[in-house]
Amino acid sequence: MANFVEEIASTDNFLKEWWETQLALQAEKSKFQRRFPPSVVRYCLKLYAKSPAAYKLIRKILILPSPRTLNTTRNKDFGICGYGFQTKAAEITRDAVAKASKECDRYVVLALDEMTIKEELIYQSSTNAIIGLVDYENEVYTGLSKSSDKMATHILAAYMRGITNKDLDGVIACYPTAGIDSSDLFFLLLDLLVEVQLQTSCIIEGIVFDGLSANRTVMALLGDYNDDQVPYRMKNPIDTKRHMIFYFRQHSTD
Repeated sequence: MANFVEEIASTDNFLKEWWETQLALQAEKSKFQRRFPPSVVRYCLKLYAKSPAAYKLIRKILILPSPRTLNTTRNKDFGICGYGFQTKAAEITRDAVAKASKECDRYVVLALDEMTIKEELIYQSSTNAIIGLVDYENEVYTGLSKSSDKMATHILAAYMRGITNKDLDGVIACYPTAGIDSSDLFFLLLDLLVEVQLQTSCIIEGIVFDGLSANRTVMALLGDYNDDQVPYRMKNPIDTKRHMIFYFRQHSTD
C-alpha cells in the first residue's frame, strides 16, 4: 500500500492525501479519534449528494465521515460566504483583469439562473443569524426587501463567464428567493450590471436568461428597440455608447 501511495503522489495530490488519510485511520484504535482533512470531507459531501445509498455502500469498504458528520459540516458552512454581491470574488476577478494583455480579455457574459433548493432554516451560532430566509443582502435599491420572513425556496445565482479569458469565470452574486418576480429582478439586475463592471473592471457584453415570463418582462422593460436588426439588447448603464445583448436559453427536457 505504501508503494501504491508513493506511485500516485506524483500525479494527483488529492489522491495522495486520500490514501494517506485511509492509512492513518486504519491505524486508529478508536473511531472517536478519527479526524478527516477538510478536502476529504468536501469530496465526501459531493459523493453523498450524488447518491446517499451509494455513499453508505462505499463506507463498508473505506473509512469515511458518517452522514451525520457531513450534515453537520454542511449546516455549519452553509451561507458562510454571505449573500448578495461577492466582494471577494470581485477582487480576484479584478486582479485577473489587471493581468490581461488584450482589451477583449475584459469582456464577459453574465448569466442569471434561479434554482430550486431544499427549504430549511439553519441557526448559525458564529454570526447569531438564521439562514434560509429570503434575503437580498447588500443591494442598494430600496425597492428590494433587505430581509423577509419568507422561507427561501430558490437560489438566484449570477455567473460571470469570460468570453476569451477563463480566469474571469465564477459566481459573482447569489440570493435566496421565494421565486423572484419581474419587479425585484428589474432592480436587482440594474444593480448587478453597475456593480459587476465597477468592482471587477470587466465589460459585460451579454446577459443570459432562461425563457421564464419574469425574465422576458425584464427584457422588455430594459430593451432598446431603436435598432430592428438587434431587437434583444440594452444600453450599458455605465457606458451608453456600448450595448449588451440578451440571450435566452431553454432548459433541456430530456
